[in-house]
Amino acid sequence: MSNPLLMDTRQIKWQSPPFIDLPSSFINDLNSFNISSLENFIPQLLWNRNIRTLDQLKNFLDFSSYESISILEIWNEAIPSIHRLKTAIENKEKVMICGREGINNIIGTSLLWEGLGNFLIPYIQINYYIPSYSTKCHGFNNAMIRQLAIEGVSLIISCGVKDFNLQDITYAKSLGIDIVAIGRNININNLHDTLYTIDSYSLSENHPFFNLSETPLAYKLIEALHIKISNIPNNNLDSLLDLVAINSISTLLTSNTELRYLTKKGIQNLEKQLKNPSRPGIAYLLYLCKLSGSRPTDIYSGIGSRINSICCVNKSSSFLVELLTNKNKDYSEKLALEAELSNIRYNNLLQHIIRNIRQTLKDVDLLTTQVIVLEDPEWESEILKLIVQEVSREYDKPTILLTNAECKESKQQNLIFSKGYAFSSNNVNTYKLISSQRDLLYSFYGEEHSNLIDLSLKTENVSLFRERVNQYLRQEFVEINIVQSIIKADLTVTVSQLGQSLFRELKILEPYSINNLIPKLLIKNCHLKISKSRNRKHVKNNTLKYIKAEFTIYDSSSTEGFFGVWWGHSREELQVKEDKKFDVIVELSYNNLQPENYEIRLVEMREISHSHNLSTIKKTKIKLLDYRNNNKVIPNSMENESVNLCPVDWLELLRLYDKSCKNQQSLVLSYSHSIDSSSMSTIQKAIDIANFLSCNDKKITRKNLQEILSLSDFSLTLTLSFLEKFGFLINKNNERLSFHAVINTNSQYKVLLQKLTEVIEEENFKKRYFIQIPIEILEQILAHGSP
Repeated sequence: MSNPLLMDTRQIKWQSPPFIDLPSSFINDLNSFNISSLENFIPQLLWNRNIRTLDQLKNFLDFSSYESISILEIWNEAIPSIHRLKTAIENKEKVMICGREGINNIIGTSLLWEGLGNFLIPYIQINYYIPSYSTKCHGFNNAMIRQLAIEGVSLIISCGVKDFNLQDITYAKSLGIDIVAIGRNININNLHDTLYTIDSYSLSENHPFFNLSETPLAYKLIEALHIKISNIPNNNLDSLLDLVAINSISTLLTSNTELRYLTKKGIQNLEKQLKNPSRPGIAYLLYLCKLSGSRPTDIYSGIGSRINSICCVNKSSSFLVELLTNKNKDYSEKLALEAELSNIRYNNLLQHIIRNIRQTLKDVDLLTTQVIVLEDPEWESEILKLIVQEVSREYDKPTILLTNAECKESKQQNLIFSKGYAFSSNNVNTYKLISSQRDLLYSFYGEEHSNLIDLSLKTENVSLFRERVNQYLRQEFVEINIVQSIIKADLTVTVSQLGQSLFRELKILEPYSINNLIPKLLIKNCHLKISKSRNRKHVKNNTLKYIKAEFTIYDSSSTEGFFGVWWGHSREELQVKEDKKFDVIVELSYNNLQPENYEIRLVEMREISHSHNLSTIKKTKIKLLDYRNNNKVIPNSMENESVNLCPVDWLELLRLYDKSCKNQQSLVLSYSHSIDSSSMSTIQKAIDIANFLSCNDKKITRKNLQEILSLSDFSLTLTLSFLEKFGFLINKNNERLSFHAVINTNSQYKVLLQKLTEVIEEENFKKRYFIQIPIEILEQILAHGSP
């Protein structure tokens, strides 16, 4: 049964770093880069993001002074792969690029396809192939290798494939096919002598190429070939950086200096596309971004959102490759229009799923849940990659989102599996968490240093998987705050400070990445006035069902206000909020459709009156008297309210607390629970009591039995049902229970025993929480304050 108070007891804490006096040495170092900061915002942001030393500032701000290094100079282990590719080019061998689904892998495949097309004839000497999850699960198999051999392929370049087995590689070798594998964390156990690899995770963490994903690795490979091979027919190496930039702003990768440098140069190229398009599909997509008021480098609303939508809605990997690389103007613009329509449907779906998840989590006791694991067969797997990150950050918990998929490769096994993504925004190692359950998984891909892991498992194992990851985290990461959901802001600003000056400062931080997120701005004590609300339109004026509420925001600093949008919400939702004061968290964005060219996008809001009420409750909160598991004399219960039964949720505790507040009494926590209690000992105790009452012809009240067994009302009802199946006749007369042992035992008692065991074990875990939680935290939660 859902608990309507669960969401209320989850502590939502907004965090914004204080505005501090920065060291003069830091300000002097920053001034050397000619950065103007009227409001001192950019120094604060850089400092808060731990970019503090002169070298860090230079690497982050002055990318033009950075000297990128070739693979040939600092990565000896990758040179054999380059030599093998050089040989294939010189001998005009037939080469197949084998990609893998996922944005990073598809864009990496596109870069290899275009880059190697300078050396080999496309479709004749070189081609690409990206197997779909609907037909193949992942990786290589003998049938695919045999077919490539028939076609005359002598070299496969894999992009993003992580798992190889010796049988497949040996079979390819026997047919005269070599394999060069590009990626991160490639599983090459016992394959060192049979597989060429370019694996960035094989490098030390301080290596310039460590953590580079498939797309920038592909670029560095093509760059090395340009050095090794002269007389290139079409030297377009610099234009390949467009694809590196698109990849970075579409995936929010972990960024280091090398990737930031490559991405910055690529963004400079993209900015030229509208005037001098070399990629007509991307140029038109950038035009559509501008037409809709989207900031091109914004993953959530610019070109990043559109690239993500292609993978989610269009499904075809070749669609994205064609959009990125095809030079035919009419055909490319047609693809770009399809991508724009996909993006609108994608964003509509994105908001729908997020609202659905928030609604679902209202019925989950987040105080006793360490890992959020949700599954819905209607979800599209690729869209979950962004959603899982947003949910994890919002609730500050490791989150796993799954949907159903079918692997036809294993259809003879009737294998229906759940596929999705895991992400952790706090100090939990996602890879360690997921790999701890590898015996339940069908597959999982990720790196030890990455927060995002994609995984699949048999659908029948999802419940057990959910239970086990929660149990694992309780044992391994007890320091995780399971009470709070944290919403983080980067800066506190006023309405008058919004606009061009602040926008230019924030632009210095681009490109954004997983370790350099889009800045969130906190505006306090403001109000919103409805401007207008309309359905979003594409270039042909066809109205679509993705809406936004448009408003003007005001505070005491500005009488003119500032334009804003609330995507996915209607005028009616905003109308009820017009006469109220709020604290809001927003993002500052560029908008070509408004005269001022800038807008804010509403991310979170909280009503000021609610905050005031909380502070009032804090001041008048009652005292909690802590006698948990205590043998001392408990104060007179006539003078105070008492909690005698260990809680298993917040409902009863909140009811008694509210009652004590009303009567201005202290609340005595007099309940007990043994940390070592087990479900079987409780069930055996129930059987012993039933036997005793049966033999002595005695009765017991339901309340007394509940207190003796320390069970909730629900688990007590289940226990009585079990005892009836086990062999007792139970007579209930005005809440007094009598037991009579009989010989007949219902065979279903074992099924009920398993369910009862699970229920009591779950309650025991929750009881341990209510026994061990510090009294100070209890007081803050019950008073609706922030611990």
